[in-house]
Amino acid sequence: MGRPKKYSKYEEQNESEFKKHWLKKLEQHFTIEEEVSGIHITGKKLRIDAIIKPKDTSDWKNKNIVFGLEFKSPTKIDRLNNQLNYMRQCVDYSYTKFGDYGFIPILSCPQFELDETYSTSKALKTLKHFLNTFNVGELGETYRGYSILFADSYIWSSGKVELGKRWLLKKKIGS
Repeated sequence: MGRPKKYSKYEEQNESEFKKHWLKKLEQHFTIEEEVSGIHITGKKLRIDAIIKPKDTSDWKNKNIVFGLEFKSPTKIDRLNNQLNYMRQCVDYSYTKFGDYGFIPILSCPQFELDETYSTSKALKTLKHFLNTFNVGELGETYRGYSILFADSYIWSSGKVELGKRWLLKKKIGS
């Protein structure tokens, strides 16, 4: 039992360093607002690590697209309970109204992984599709470069809008 192998390259980074590393990579393509507060549907005040907005939205279907970004040090999500709590936190943020932005898609960074004791690739894929129903996706390093993914589908990669050209990425309520 323990940290997923994919996280091992970040073992020496604390959450602050990890966040700084990623925001530096994103600042070329996105405007960044850090530590943004919002109100959860329960009335509780929550604060997300960052909200990012593409500097150029001309290729995006949703011209008002913004993403909430929640960072977690990979060293802090080394057990199944911590991994599931992180996923729950991202879902909570998807039900949080962030001022004029409203309800926005949420990205986890690092990408979701599960302790190998409990995981198969099929189980993780199913879980990512389930999280997508809550408008929760991922930000990570992929073979395409730095990428935004929802249910393993590429929305944006290293400056290039992919499925973001066709997907609105708006919150759906109900069936």
